[in-house]
Amino acid sequence: MHGIHFSARQIAFLSVMGALSFILDFFHFPISIPGSHGIYWVIPIIFGAGVVKKLGSATYIGFIAGILIGSAGLEAIGPFAFLEYLLMGFVIDLLALAFRGYMKNVIVGFVIGSAGNLSKLAAHYSLFIVLGMSKMHLILIGFGVAMISYFIFGGLGGVITSILLRGCERYLQSALTSLSGQPVKQMKK
Repeated sequence: MHGIHFSARQIAFLSVMGALSFILDFFHFPISIPGSHGIYWVIPIIFGAGVVKKLGSATYIGFIAGILIGSAGLEAIGPFAFLEYLLMGFVIDLLALAFRGYMKNVIVGFVIGSAGNLSKLAAHYSLFIVLGMSKMHLILIGFGVAMISYFIFGGLGGVITSILLRGCERYLQSALTSLSGQPVKQMKK
C-alpha cells in the first residue's frame, strides 16, 4: 500500500495541534479588526506541518480543528466552519510542499500564514454567499476591506511560527526526530 503514512505519534501530535487551534479560537485581541484571530489560527497548523514534514499534515490539522469548531458552533455558519479550516490546512499543505526546507524562514512563514488566513476568508465569504446569509454587494465591500487585515494577521502568525520552528530545531531535536522520522542535524555545543 502506497501513499501518505503517519505514525501513531505523528497522528497524536497533529491531533493535539488541531485541538490547540480549536482552543486558540477562544482567545481574542482586544481590537475588533477582521482576521485578527488569524495569528492564532495559523500557528498550530503551520507548526504541525513544519514539524511532521509530510504532505497532508496541515490538512489533517485543519480537519480536526474544523470538526471541533464546527461541532461546537463557534462560527456563524455553524457546522460548515469545518470547510474553512479544511481549506486553510490544504492551502498550507500545498505551500509547505512548495517551500519544503524553508519553513523556518520568516518571509516564507509570512507567505504561508497569509495564504492560509486568506483561504479561510475566501471560504468564509463563499459559504455566506452559498448559504444566502448576506447580500452579495455587502459581502464584496467587506471582503475587500477584510482581505488586508487577514493578509497582515495571517502573515504575522506565520512569522511567529517560523521563529518557533527555528527554536524547536535547536532545543527539541529528539522530539523532532521522533515525530518526523527524519534525522536532524546535531546541535553545536
